[in-house]
Amino acid sequence: MSHLSNIPLLINDMGFLSIPVEIPPIALVITITAIILGAFLQGGYIGYLAAIVENRAFSFKALVSMGLRNWIQFIILEVILFFGKIGVTALLALFFGIIGVFASLVFFITLRIIYIYLEFTMVVDRVGITGALKKSRSYLMQSILISLLLVLVMYIVSSLLSFVLHYFWSPIAVIGLTVIYAYVMTAIQLLLMTVLCQLKGERPISIKALFA
Repeated sequence: MSHLSNIPLLINDMGFLSIPVEIPPIALVITITAIILGAFLQGGYIGYLAAIVENRAFSFKALVSMGLRNWIQFIILEVILFFGKIGVTALLALFFGIIGVFASLVFFITLRIIYIYLEFTMVVDRVGITGALKKSRSYLMQSILISLLLVLVMYIVSSLLSFVLHYFWSPIAVIGLTVIYAYVMTAIQLLLMTVLCQLKGERPISIKALFA
């Protein structure tokens, strides 16, 4: 869930060029349902992270409330990014070939880093996508060193677990590493949320403060 919450936009490839023209209706229904459910849970999950950091009680009712409040704008964000990635990748690939595909990957990874607090900001500050873009960038600039360090750790852990999974692939390894990944990424997400909440409370940001 933590991966869906805050690192969903790192993968960028040419797979869309091989998408079949005819999509089975059941596949379309499953996809749409998964998107809606994911958007709903994303809002609740981020709200839960904020509640943990702020030491507030968080009930199932609160999770549902957070999900209902934010699911539409999360879907809109996903649609914008989906077509944006397709458009940018296709354009760069058309003019620069494989180099363009790599440039597109770097571009979207860079955007992900710059707006690492985007989804958090949408939920915690209760603002729309446009307002969250400006505020999330501001949060990053105010905590640039610690935030980039956490992002670096997040990428290293993700890459390391991915490498281990490919090297020791088996159903048991998939299940085990998925559980490990979920817990580790949730811990990193909590640290990022702690940074955000400290910024909102105008508290000094430091490594020591994160673990206080």
